[in-house]
Amino acid sequence: MKTILQRGLIMAFASFFAIAPLSVAPVSAADDDNEALTTIRGTLTSLSDTALPATLTVQSEATTYTVTVTADTKLVRKYNGRSALSEFGIGDDLRVRGTLAGTSMTATHIKNYSIQWRGRHALWGTIDSIDAAAKSFVYTPKRGDPLTVTTNDGTKVFQGNRAGEFADLEVGMTVRVIGVWNKSADTIAANRILIKLTTLNGKVTAVDADAKTFDLLVRKRGVETTHVITTNDETVFHTRYFGLTSFDTLEVGDAVHVRGLKTGDTALTALVVWDKSERKRFRVEHGTIESIDADAMTFVMEQKQGDDLTVLVVTGTVLVNKDGTVMAFADLAVGDTVQVWGVLADDELTALVVRNKTLLDTWRVTEHGTIGSLDADARTFVLDQEEGEDLTVIVTSETSIVNKKGVTIEFGNLSVGDEVQVKGTRVRTELTAMLVKDKDLGSDD
Repeated sequence: MKTILQRGLIMAFASFFAIAPLSVAPVSAADDDNEALTTIRGTLTSLSDTALPATLTVQSEATTYTVTVTADTKLVRKYNGRSALSEFGIGDDLRVRGTLAGTSMTATHIKNYSIQWRGRHALWGTIDSIDAAAKSFVYTPKRGDPLTVTTNDGTKVFQGNRAGEFADLEVGMTVRVIGVWNKSADTIAANRILIKLTTLNGKVTAVDADAKTFDLLVRKRGVETTHVITTNDETVFHTRYFGLTSFDTLEVGDAVHVRGLKTGDTALTALVVWDKSERKRFRVEHGTIESIDADAMTFVMEQKQGDDLTVLVVTGTVLVNKDGTVMAFADLAVGDTVQVWGVLADDELTALVVRNKTLLDTWRVTEHGTIGSLDADARTFVLDQEEGEDLTVIVTSETSIVNKKGVTIEFGNLSVGDEVQVKGTRVRTELTAMLVKDKDLGSDD
């Protein structure tokens, strides 16, 4: 009998807690003129306009709410990055907080759980189709369903260490997309698109001098496959040890190493072709960058012993920082200590690999200090640290700014002298913030 009663009590408590987390929850808010706030969680079913003020319709269980969005309403993404109604879509999962009268609500805060910033861990995928007019494409990640990728004038495209453009994208290419992901709409508004470079090793079986193409027989795990390699005016040709050569030197039977953009299962547009049939002396040099020519993609390296060297960075050059992370030519700076592998000819070193021994990849660092100065227009501040050099902190629209209790605040709430914790991406003395936590401000500030 006792056991039956215990089971009955357990079932009663379980039923209570299953019902307890309702979609509508009144919340006390002394900071809002003692006016009670209510939180609802539901699905966006209509949106009057992306310009403010606007009206949303949110379906929460069996109730339909009409939500008014004003200029004072805070809009954030899943992980509290700033958002806008232009990012919202029908079917989005919303949490709305505001003043409720019947089924009408004036929102003070809306979190859209369907959109988030998909960053460093974005998956590689293959382009399935391209809409050139809309500047969008569909790609399928290695894990997951197809996604539609949209771009704008601010979207950056990269081919290895070189800047590219939307027109460089082709069906069949492997890319990684970084941007704002709308999970419910299966779209990503791209901020950056990285085109993966493919490397092939094999023997030339046919050469078409007019079309500037050649067939490459590749053997992998005992299976032979013929790839059609397309070259163009941008393709760089090297000898075995990376002396410069040309398409005209290719012959059937040559052992070739190709690096480029995959455009199909057996098709590749070459950025670099190494013909291993010719040899030149390979060099490894060390020194300090004395000057940089960004247009010519060269820099002058001062050596402790020997004359200064001009280093040429070509399409196939691999640039890495101190811990081996791939970097761009633009990340090099005068004064950096570098190690260069390449081929020397006529006092110019054509680089195969440039390793920057000064620059360290510091992704998602956490720094502590006090605010030394503020620039409200540029949305930056100087972080004074007890140990280490001062840092310039860049606050973007994606940055979450909170007080010591985790409550969202504005950039204007920050003050010189405040103790802060900053998480973000650091390159040299610049830190692009993902999170700024002001430890001197409480929830009442």
